[in-house]
Amino acid sequence: MRGPTTCVLFILAMCCPAMAQASTWQVPAHCPTIQAGVDSASVGDSVLVGPGTYTERVNIPRGGVVRSVAGADSTTIDAAGLGTTVKVRVETDKPEAMDGSQTIV
Repeated sequence: MRGPTTCVLFILAMCCPAMAQASTWQVPAHCPTIQAGVDSASVGDSVLVGPGTYTERVNIPRGGVVRSVAGADSTTIDAAGLGTTVKVRVETDKPEAMDGSQTIV
């Protein structure tokens, strides 16, 4: 027999997708570019960027988290003069992260 606790847990699981386990997308292991990793990620997921220079522009939506595995000394995002290197959409109550990489416009 199912009790009230089972029903509440079922409802929470169905209504709160944020409770689902977050995924980690690795660049370049899983995705060839940082933007491909960001595009593959859902809210709550993380994109981990391996060392190297990435020639691209990156647009991080609300809730996006992008981190360098080896830090800013080893990870560079270079927009090759094509404009803004990294755009981050920010909500005041849900901080986004761009951590551990240097950017070149």
